[in-house]
Amino acid sequence: MQLDRFGLQYEIIEASGRHGGRVYTYHFETPETPNFHNYYDVGAMRFPRTKIMDAVFKLFGELDLDKDGKIIKYIMNAPGNIQLFNDKYLTFTYTKPNGEVLMGVEALLADAYDPFKEKLVENFEKGWEYLMEYDNHSARTYLGQVKGYPFSVIAWMETMDSSTLSYDLAFSETVIDSLDFDYPSGPNNPSGTVMEWACVDGGTQVVTDRMAEKINIKPLFNCRVTAIAMDDPTSHNPGMKISVQGHPEYEGKRYSHVIATAPLSCMRAMDLDQAGLDYAQNQALRCLGYGAAIKVGIKFKTRWWEKTSTPTMLGGVSSTDRPSRIVVYPSYGFDDPQDANGVLMASYCWTQDALRLGSLIKGKGTEEEKILLDIIYKDLAEIHGQEPQWYKDQTVDYHAHDWYHDQYSIGGKHPVAYASFGPGQFSNLYTELTKPAAKGNLHFAGEATSTHHAWIVGALESVDRAIYEVFVKEQRDDLIEEHAKNWEEGEVEQGYQAALQCLRGILGLYS
Repeated sequence: MQLDRFGLQYEIIEASGRHGGRVYTYHFETPETPNFHNYYDVGAMRFPRTKIMDAVFKLFGELDLDKDGKIIKYIMNAPGNIQLFNDKYLTFTYTKPNGEVLMGVEALLADAYDPFKEKLVENFEKGWEYLMEYDNHSARTYLGQVKGYPFSVIAWMETMDSSTLSYDLAFSETVIDSLDFDYPSGPNNPSGTVMEWACVDGGTQVVTDRMAEKINIKPLFNCRVTAIAMDDPTSHNPGMKISVQGHPEYEGKRYSHVIATAPLSCMRAMDLDQAGLDYAQNQALRCLGYGAAIKVGIKFKTRWWEKTSTPTMLGGVSSTDRPSRIVVYPSYGFDDPQDANGVLMASYCWTQDALRLGSLIKGKGTEEEKILLDIIYKDLAEIHGQEPQWYKDQTVDYHAHDWYHDQYSIGGKHPVAYASFGPGQFSNLYTELTKPAAKGNLHFAGEATSTHHAWIVGALESVDRAIYEVFVKEQRDDLIEEHAKNWEEGEVEQGYQAALQCLRGILGLYS
């Protein structure tokens, strides 16, 4: 077994047949002349250039993505993007600290969220403590009971701002989500500037492909872990053992530590009876929420949204309260040949909207997916103006993915969309998974165990914490110091708090 840069042995065990997890770029069948952008990102697809995302852009640099011209501008909004909703607006306004005046939904949201976001940006730890005072609220109850908005206004805000029933999630979840998408003005986003976004030319899977090339110890694919256990529960420092479906050779292996990065739903399917989890950790694995999401990419004969649509769409999104909800226009390929095919993300849905359309994702050629496409064609017609049959005739191929119903997420073939906590879950359950189990030898990582759900930065920061826990348990002060050079601002669980959480796990202490 080879060693990593710290001189440690390790294995990477992956249940599926590919690396990347929720980083997943789907490439359509290559044409005879493969000179156009023939893909769409089913998973992670865009990255805001803010202080929060520093770790991600640092990773891009280590992988030479900037040097190779792979990091390009992502267009969040573009002239001509359409909003097809019931045409009702309020006259409420809100003025941001930089003097920008907002109206309607944006004003109402800023009035509710900005005080929390400003505190988080100023000092994340103190801002987090303040936000946790309202963690028992859902976004809906906070807007109604604290801000005093009427039910009809909240429903209208939810429709325009997010997805159906998303305001039933924790208020803290929606604030953090808003922070990621709309970073307040300040040193990291100067007053009066528009927040910049980036994406990866070739799809985000280029990132994980390069990561896989860079590491010495390659992942072991198609190895589904079915059990994690302590080798000797009576020992102060028990070794760890795992069981892997169809691989009896693992029964004799022993590990000093296990870092579990599987979605929490997958961990629930493992036998963890002898893994040393306490009651609260078992509760957290069972209860912490995940959101549903679907994406449907359609390969058309031409990039008609840029060529013949009125208005034309050069990136950005169009939004609607119709079933498809969001249409995402690619931020790349503007120089592709005039006669080149084009790939459009024709529907992007989450929460209840995803669960409903996701019920029709049953495999290419099924009657359910024919219905799915008919719905999407009708919605495209309402947004862009042609008849539904026109979009059907333009279709070369399509791909639909339901992240929630997937065998690698326990939710059907890839992980659940992302963690999405309900009221009270951050303050009562989340911290149970930012401490190790098995007397300090089993560690939980992944975006669900971070404060930045649905983002690669959450996964990176959670792994930094897990590595720190390993070094603390092994009393490797030399490695802790070296690791700390790369683990800067980000997660709440740093410094004293990280040490306290680690100690809780080693000693089996409850909150």
